[in-house]
Amino acid sequence: MGINTGITFDKCIPICPHFRCAKKALIIKRANQLFNGNNYLETQKRMYGPTIGDLVYFCTWVNDVCIGYKCNYAICEKRAFTQNGLCGLGQRPITKFQDIEQLAKQQDREISRAATLLKKKGLKYEE
Repeated sequence: MGINTGITFDKCIPICPHFRCAKKALIIKRANQLFNGNNYLETQKRMYGPTIGDLVYFCTWVNDVCIGYKCNYAICEKRAFTQNGLCGLGQRPITKFQDIEQLAKQQDREISRAATLLKKKGLKYEE
């Protein structure tokens, strides 16, 4: 299909390479290969915008254009599908890197807490 897998969309739409149909009813055809294909293409462009291209994402289960995230059978291969239809791949939090000195201080505090708990139990902590 030639779609870059690094693309993320605002909403989960059938053009996404991670979009799947649980009914396996999604077919992708050119507009001229379908009866009334240009009508389907216009409907699809209204739903998803002009960036959808000249391909029609057609649901053979209902014999109409795929409605994307609104469908009960829409699945994200990466499991990034949110309940309101937004793509979770673009919303992942950025991991923060901590300084090594801060990590060492935090571990020292945890060790000292563990040592005091062991001392209360009558045990001895050895490094």
